[in-house]
Amino acid sequence: MKNVKRKNIFRTADFFSAVAAMMLFVSACEKDNSSPDSGSDDRDKYIRAWTCNETSQQQGTSTYSITISKDNTSPDGIIVKNFYNLGNATNTIMIVDGNNVAINSQNVSGNTISGTGVYHNSSLLTFSFTTYDGITVDTVSISAH
Repeated sequence: MKNVKRKNIFRTADFFSAVAAMMLFVSACEKDNSSPDSGSDDRDKYIRAWTCNETSQQQGTSTYSITISKDNTSPDGIIVKNFYNLGNATNTIMIVDGNNVAINSQNVSGNTISGTGVYHNSSLLTFSFTTYDGITVDTVSISAH
């Protein structure tokens, strides 16, 4: 009789061990909700037409519009049309990292442009950058609304 009880105890212990192991496996496969993967795209808040108030060391002040869209070839890229008032047929590529924008050095319509930008809120986006047209360096700031 003692052997039967002992076998049942071992079977019960094996069963509980198996259940505990399965619980560990299942809990190890659960999604980690602590990560910031909310499915949102940092670029979404930039996408629209903006009115720019530009201050240029070389050209003074001016007001014009830019249009920002997603760059489908880059997961964090945006395309800005008419940046530096170079025309709606021009594309300036920028990289978004949260509220920060990098304007990596690039040639846009004969101007080498590089700088940074900051998204402040839904009604304020600022840029600070330099341009070089092969003769003159221009330092520019934009406040876009």
